[in-house]
Parts: sequence; C-alpha cells; structure tokens
Amino acid sequence: MVTIATEPSLTDDGDLSFALQFPAGYVQRFVVSREALEDLARSQSNSRADLLNFFQAHLDRIIAVATRTIGHPSNGIILLKTADF
Repeated sequence: MVTIATEPSLTDDGDLSFALQFPAGYVQRFVVSREALEDLARSQSNSRADLLNFFQAHLDRIIAVATRTIGHPSNGIILLKTADF
C-alpha cells in the first residue's frame, strides 16, 4: 500500500510538494503543479488553503497518477502536471 510520507507543502513556485512511501520501502518525492490541482478541482485557487483542500479532495487520483509515473525509485523529484491526469 502506498502512503503519504510527508504532508504536502507549498513550493516557492506555488505548486505542492509531497512524498509517498512505496511498499518496496522507498520514498519518492513529487510536485503536483498548481495548474493541475486547479484543473482537477475545476476552480481557481485564491490561497494556500485552497490548494491544500484541492490536494486532499483529489488525493486518491493524485496517488494513482503518481504511482503510474514511476517504474523505479528516482533520486529526483517527479513533476505531476495537468497532462498526467
């Protein structure tokens, strides 16, 4: 089962970063773009709280997409953008 390893936090660019723990034992960091979150929510964000709410409301879908984007652990951060959804 995939679980959240670190809670989402706002980046300097206005995106949200988070990390997932995978069953194999590794942790992978991700960034989901502000645009992707707004597109998922079909709403514009006016605040950090909006983005966090969008993230929580669509967490299952975000985790599903994040899981599909990786084939093996990466030392880098994987960006999730609108096209991934």
